[in-house]
Amino acid sequence: MIDLASLSPEEILAFLLENYDKKEAIRPFFGDEIFRWIHSRWEYDTSRYSNIPKRLRDFLSNETFLPKISAKYRLISRDRSEKLGVELKDGEIVETVYIPFRNRATVCVSSQVGCRFGCSFCQTAKMGFRRSLSPSEIVSQVYLFLKEGNRVTHVVFMGMGEPLDNYENVIKAVKILNNPLGLGISIRRITLSTVGLLPGIKRLINEGMQINLALSLHDPIPEERQRLVPAEGRHPIKKLLPLLMEYYRRTSRQVTFEYVVIEGINDTPRHSRQLTRIVEGLDYKLNLIPLNIPGMDRKTWHRNKAVVLQFKEMCLNAGLKNVTIRLSRGVDISGACGLLAGRNRRDSNQRR
Repeated sequence: MIDLASLSPEEILAFLLENYDKKEAIRPFFGDEIFRWIHSRWEYDTSRYSNIPKRLRDFLSNETFLPKISAKYRLISRDRSEKLGVELKDGEIVETVYIPFRNRATVCVSSQVGCRFGCSFCQTAKMGFRRSLSPSEIVSQVYLFLKEGNRVTHVVFMGMGEPLDNYENVIKAVKILNNPLGLGISIRRITLSTVGLLPGIKRLINEGMQINLALSLHDPIPEERQRLVPAEGRHPIKKLLPLLMEYYRRTSRQVTFEYVVIEGINDTPRHSRQLTRIVEGLDYKLNLIPLNIPGMDRKTWHRNKAVVLQFKEMCLNAGLKNVTIRLSRGVDISGACGLLAGRNRRDSNQRR
């Protein structure tokens, strides 16, 4: 059976023309309408597709499937962000976070159950890798929040997993989210975060999409970065930088460097000076992130925030221009950067 929610309108129509026994009854608009039911109305019961003939609806029920995902647990942060533990059809759980802030509302989606790249400060990495998500499992994370009446303006692939390690499904999910027959989210409001997989970035360059690219850098010195981000061994900075330059040249999109600041590890003037060499020639943003630790108390949180502020000053003094601090949302519910781990929490009975 085919996953109907992972198909584009054109693919839905092609599937019907190839497999439905009454091909002459297929109208060109059926692909568009079925896509709208799934991705604009978030309706996963094909029997409700009222503008589709009943015989065809029965065919869809028998020959296709739609993802069965549900919110296993829900946690609400003091800062109004919300984390869902999303149970997939095979019982695996991924976490997705809704982050409302001023005039925007962002959903941080997961692209894999676990991760195979082992970043030392990331809780997802400690799970190991289990499997990749389908396009429908990715976009359905967004729909869970929309079904509750929330607005969504941005989507970031910064949840569990390495997006470029699930390249085809992630790009298909991006195109579904961008499709005007569905949510129609602008490509410029979608961000993909990666440790820097060289083959994936090369493919992304050729996609011709103006998706926002964020590199999980975390240390500009290769031998040090490898201890934090083991992917440096096979996907080194020196090979990444020309690709980032090419991505910027092709898309005219600013490249973001994500940098979790860890006291005594990557927060010295030497690191800030090396960063100036890394970003040379790029339209960039250096996004400094406090280190998030499970169960972190207020004293530790304030200490980590102070370390980031101090390192920001070092970066500015070194000549870096576009340096921002991303104060993590949802720290108290383990919804912040590096804390997602797909746990089945006992406090799952929280409600909005």
